[in-house]
Formats: sequence, C-alpha cells, structure tokens
Amino acid sequence: VGSELFQTVTIFVKSGAQWEKKRIDNCKVEALTDLYDIALVRLNMDEVRKQGIVLEPLAVARTASLEAGDSVYAVGNPGMGGMVLDHTISEGIVSSLARNFNDVVYLQTTAAVNPGNSGGPLINDRGEVVGLVTLKAIFQEGVAFALPVDQLRFFLTNSRAFAVQEAARSGAFRYHRPQ
Repeated sequence: VGSELFQTVTIFVKSGAQWEKKRIDNCKVEALTDLYDIALVRLNMDEVRKQGIVLEPLAVARTASLEAGDSVYAVGNPGMGGMVLDHTISEGIVSSLARNFNDVVYLQTTAAVNPGNSGGPLINDRGEVVGLVTLKAIFQEGVAFALPVDQLRFFLTNSRAFAVQEAARSGAFRYHRPQ
C-alpha cells in the first residue's frame, strides 16, 4: 500500500461465463505492519453496494489444521511483463509449517507464486484459507511462503496496535523491544 492512506481495490464479479472487473475507490488503509508486510484495508461499502457487488467470505481454517505434505492452492493475479494473469491458481504442497525469516514464521509451499500473488490466499483442499501469500524465494523455483492463519488472526484481533496514523502518515504504531 506504500504511503497512501486510500487505495483502489479491484473485485472480480462473475458475469455469465466471464469475470468482470469492478473498481472500488477510496478504500481506507486502517492498519499495517512492515514486519508481516500486510495491511488491513476497509472497503468503501457504499461503492460496493452501488455497483451491486455481493461479497462472499472465504472460510478460514482452524489453527494447526495443516500438516506438511498437505495440498494447497495459491490464488492471485501474477504479472508477466506488462500483462496481469487474472485468476491464476497454482497447486503445491506444504513443505514446512515453520520457516523463520527475520523473526516471522511462515508456511513454506511449492505452489508457484509471483508478484501479483502477494496478499492472495493460500487455500487447502476444503477451500479454507490457511495462509496469506507473502514471499517467494528469489533464486529457486517452487519455494514460496505464506503467513499462517494464526498470525493473520493475531494481526486482525490486534489491528488497533497497528493502526495507521492519519496526521503524520509515517506508518503504523510499532513497539520495539526494550534494550
């Protein structure tokens, strides 16, 4: 989301056999964290209703319901040069439930991800969100990472601690370890 307080969100709506892009402007960034590289963006619901969009939430998996070797699917809109490949789904397995990078624990998967998948869900065989795609290994193929649902729940439950400062838009409130 960079340093912008408001974002534009694109929602794909099924229209017959095709998908139609609906643009929702003035969606407010309410919380963010550089550590997790995620943000909480509130949709402009007046615009969503005005455009007749019906939102259907994805189920979120129970914490610890995932095991190494389980099948997962990364959903997103990765870019390829100047083109965006809308509605891309890639399949993989969970390689590890606990990869630690810079004190953040990630799920490791073999599902192919690229820029544009970031922020998209990692979904299990039951259609439940098990993670949020965040990273890809730079020099390896088939190595990608997602924040597990327990970290997503923590961020959402404690979003006030990560609230955006509107007056001095320098980022979220962040508490550092005592020295």
